[in-house]
Amino acid sequence: KSDILRYELLFRHGGVYADVDFECIRSFDELLSHPVDFFIGVSNTKTLELNNGLIGSVPGHPLLLELIEGICIDPMATVAALVGQPIPSSFMSTIERTGPGHVTRKTMALWDNLPNTVAFPIRYFYPVPNTIAASVENVSQYLTHGNETYAAHRWCKSWQVTPA
Repeated sequence: KSDILRYELLFRHGGVYADVDFECIRSFDELLSHPVDFFIGVSNTKTLELNNGLIGSVPGHPLLLELIEGICIDPMATVAALVGQPIPSSFMSTIERTGPGHVTRKTMALWDNLPNTVAFPIRYFYPVPNTIAASVENVSQYLTHGNETYAAHRWCKSWQVTPA
């Protein structure tokens, strides 16, 4: 639900969205002074992935509309409903349909038609690898490009925690 809400809010109002597990390293003022209509960061996951944990956009950006309209219902839940068996979506199914995979696919498909759109390199928002525990006290060892790092994702992954 949070993936969908961030797209809707940014589409309507614009601004910068950041997950709560980001640590601000320096002011975004310089970054926001450039004429960019949409920005996102390349994730530090050992794959080519654009991460939706931090997004900046002007209101009404066409990529956000594509993200919103491109969200589909979990096919397993659809089949289950047809046969009268409720099957809840798994968190990975939801992430795949709304999260970084969805953003990456849509952005790559539309890239040539997205002027003033920037995918910033890993060092801007995702210098910490997603394999590092969120509880690591000092992320400075990952901030090798201190001047270019605006925020560090701490990868808390609370969406993976199953309630007891």
